[in-house]
Amino acid sequence: MLRTVRWRNLLAGAGLLGAAGCGSLHTSLIPVGGVTAADHAHTAQIREDSAWPVLLRGVDEHQVSVWHAVTFPFMDYAYVIAPGARRLLVTTPPAIFGSLPIPVGNTRCYVIAAELLPGRAYRLKEADDRRQALLLLDPGGETIARGPLVDEFFTGTRTCRWPGPPSQSSPEPAH
Repeated sequence: MLRTVRWRNLLAGAGLLGAAGCGSLHTSLIPVGGVTAADHAHTAQIREDSAWPVLLRGVDEHQVSVWHAVTFPFMDYAYVIAPGARRLLVTTPPAIFGSLPIPVGNTRCYVIAAELLPGRAYRLKEADDRRQALLLLDPGGETIARGPLVDEFFTGTRTCRWPGPPSQSSPEPAH
């Protein structure tokens, strides 16, 4: 009897630890462009959608680390960005062939121009038509900005060819 109770307690404790271990205990904040992650009221936060993600690769001229993957239930993170007019460079994650870590398919690249407000949270998502990326208010899902597809290539063959910022674009040639 005592042995049975011990095993039951041990299994119940292991189940609670396992459940707690699978859930995210806190959100890791990743500062981009020299902002302070602790200043929530004066910064904007961007998360990647877990169902239809596009991955944040750059903000204005600041590159974002590629070591972060799609948000999983046990890996919750958000990018912390200075508010204001921002140019977000986003890509689709590589598709995986079955259970093998072999990237297949095409990578799509988008540029989203958005006005980020201080103290707000946003979510990045690929549109259903796969021809634009969306910046949504989080929570709520209201579309704040849309970004067009600017490049598409077979995964692993090269990187995105980002267009220059609008202010640095070359003028149309005169005819």
